[in-house]
Amino acid sequence: MSSINNNIHLINNNLETTLKPLIGNSAYLVIIDYNVKYLYPDYLNQIILNAQEVITINSTESNKSEASINMIHQVFFDNQVDRQTTIIACGGGIITDLVGYAAATYLRGLPLISIPTTVMAMMDSSIGGKVGVNKYGIKNLIGTFYDAQDIIIDLSFLKTLTSRLFSEGLVEIIKCGLISNHEIIDALTKIKDITELRNNEALVAYLIKEAINIKLNIIKDDYLDHHHRHFLNYGHSIAHCIELDYDIYHGEALAFGLLINLMSNDNVCIFNTIKAILTKFNTLRVINDIDFNKIKQDKKRNKQIIKEIFIDNNFQPYLKEVNINNLILQYEKTYHKIKNTLPMKATQFYFYPSLLQGEVKILPAKSYVHRYLLAAFLAKDITVLKNITGLNDDMLTTIKALKAFNMHITYQNNELIIDATKIRTLENITLNMHESASSLRILLPTLMAYAHNLTITGENNLVNRPLDVYLKLFKEQDITFHKEASTLPISISGSFKASHYTIDGSVSSQFLSGLLFYLPTLNETSVISIKNKQVSKPYLDLTLQVLKEFNIKIINMNYQQFIIKPQQTYQSQKEYNLELDYSSYLNFEILKRYNPDLILPPKQPSLQADSYIIDKIINKTTIYDLTNYIDSAPLLALILAQQGGKLININPLQYKESNRLDAIIDLLTNLKIGYELKDNELLIKPSQPQGHTFNTYHDHRIALAIIIAGNIFKIPVVINEITSINKSISHFLELFIKLKGVYDEK
Repeated sequence: MSSINNNIHLINNNLETTLKPLIGNSAYLVIIDYNVKYLYPDYLNQIILNAQEVITINSTESNKSEASINMIHQVFFDNQVDRQTTIIACGGGIITDLVGYAAATYLRGLPLISIPTTVMAMMDSSIGGKVGVNKYGIKNLIGTFYDAQDIIIDLSFLKTLTSRLFSEGLVEIIKCGLISNHEIIDALTKIKDITELRNNEALVAYLIKEAINIKLNIIKDDYLDHHHRHFLNYGHSIAHCIELDYDIYHGEALAFGLLINLMSNDNVCIFNTIKAILTKFNTLRVINDIDFNKIKQDKKRNKQIIKEIFIDNNFQPYLKEVNINNLILQYEKTYHKIKNTLPMKATQFYFYPSLLQGEVKILPAKSYVHRYLLAAFLAKDITVLKNITGLNDDMLTTIKALKAFNMHITYQNNELIIDATKIRTLENITLNMHESASSLRILLPTLMAYAHNLTITGENNLVNRPLDVYLKLFKEQDITFHKEASTLPISISGSFKASHYTIDGSVSSQFLSGLLFYLPTLNETSVISIKNKQVSKPYLDLTLQVLKEFNIKIINMNYQQFIIKPQQTYQSQKEYNLELDYSSYLNFEILKRYNPDLILPPKQPSLQADSYIIDKIINKTTIYDLTNYIDSAPLLALILAQQGGKLININPLQYKESNRLDAIIDLLTNLKIGYELKDNELLIKPSQPQGHTFNTYHDHRIALAIIIAGNIFKIPVVINEITSINKSISHFLELFIKLKGVYDEK
């Protein structure tokens, strides 16, 4: 271990022994980034076990908010934290900023130890005492100065950073080189690429240590940022215009800030040098445009004047007072001059052949979670859902929608504790259902009854998912609604009445499920008749099972007609044990065939469609009728690529998160898997797949299928996005890495 100064400790792989004497015998709480906790369970085990409380937070800019501060303060209060309790922040810059502000503002200051885990946090965010949160769309608008009593820079955390995350931290180091030490620029110029740099641990340690020393030397005479500390904000006026508008990291936004500033000041030679370094490390992300007017919100402004930082051609920084409007025009002109010369790159995710091993944690079935949450809402009682080992994006969408009507939900100790005793109706409300068609379709009839004027919005593929079944019923029931050309947003005024309904069963069972939950609460009998072949019957069985468990009786006439008696009352049994999600399980069951050291929880009997498919796969079935098992199609296509076979009744694939039929054809084509498409069938021929770059169509099942294809066929695959997977398997990437999967983000 070495010390940069008395309270900044530079170490490599001996965190516990370094931390122990700093804490002493005091009680402590740990606030940690979810990914760090997941990726380093053994390394952090003792630290976490001995903590009085552990708060896990996802490091997103949206969580760097006053709401998160309130949550942290509530935990402090519940744990009777006092000024002898140490707060440990472990994570990247978002965590160190957020936790630092929480510690600074509780009891006017708590002892704080910062453990930064990214390059950016190690030499920037955790150093210098600036802490705060975002507000009104402005970066770090609310904050103060508060130093950690100790900062532990453990270089071992850098091993699991993706290439992208590592590279964005280098931009702050480049900034330090520009304003104080051009030897840093010279060293980075000589490096061939990011791989060579990461393999040179001594150079990485030197760069981080040197950047920290530069920062400390600048702030020692200007801690409160009145004059020369402004130098550390070099390029940041522009960076802060970008990073909250785009899904890019702080360092990537700063890369644009450095280049635009340099060119606007005619530092052409230095501009070319920095552009070459940033290009080599792939730090320039794709952006469409920059709203330079956000500079008017910069903290360095004084009415219409701002102190902007520039450097001269001898690497000497200086402050210049300029008119904000003139600076905006200058930067806009420069940006449009150089934007077409900048090598902006889209983010891509690389998955390499690897042998997976370890224990797989499976989330509860989201199909059940949706239904139990809605039933608990209608029961207007206190209900506890057990075995909730995690929550994916779709589940969170349902929770958020129901909470809007004053249903209180607490998630702790793998349980959802639901208090629906104070449900209220609302006059006007807008609900964002994000990308969850299941949440929207199953909840909609009930939401309409509790919101007299309801507007539903959504994101990405949900906007184009069909709602025609409901729209037809709206017209028949004289329910007022308005929508533009696309499905969403839609505004609805009115609710379903007791009636005889006829609905098309060939699109989805979720419309029928939505009606089956709501209609029993009405004062007269309702009947639902089904035309065309009903798809996804197993999901209807889930609905009927949950309704029965809440004392709701539905007369099922062989799935052709459903009779719903009136004035039924939902009755909660107080506690329900949820079963595993066999949709997620199916992914890992296929992986286990090629990765024998994967450990899955025991499979139990289930009504879930994917449970049935798992049994079929084990028995090496070659013909799959997708009528009731449509969601399994992408994985079944991969299975059949080795043995050959056929998928039949494939047409409903067109109405999923994407046009999943087109997506599967694209997947097969790029994998070089032979196929023949005719009528309502897809014949797949035994093939030897090849690696490629793939489009996920922002469809979680397609994204998972691509990654699984790379693993089971032992080929590299590259995809264009990964966030869609959170729709079904939250934090899949962290789990994949924990299972020894090899992945990188570039």
